[in-house]
Amino acid sequence: MGTQEFNRIRVGVGRPLNGEPVVNYVLSGYRKEELVNVEEAIEKTSDAVVAWLKKPFLEVMNDFN
Repeated sequence: MGTQEFNRIRVGVGRPLNGEPVVNYVLSGYRKEELVNVEEAIEKTSDAVVAWLKKPFLEVMNDFN
């Protein structure tokens, strides 16, 4: 797109443990104990997308941040 001037919904992935390289952490699969958090993040993100269809983006950001 050549610009950073667009609205987007971001989902954080946390930080690596024990000095693991960030690239390995980000690209690896989820541990079993993380799956509940992943499911919650997907649900919350889905809710934000639906809200964005109905309300201005800044309002949605304030509701979900």
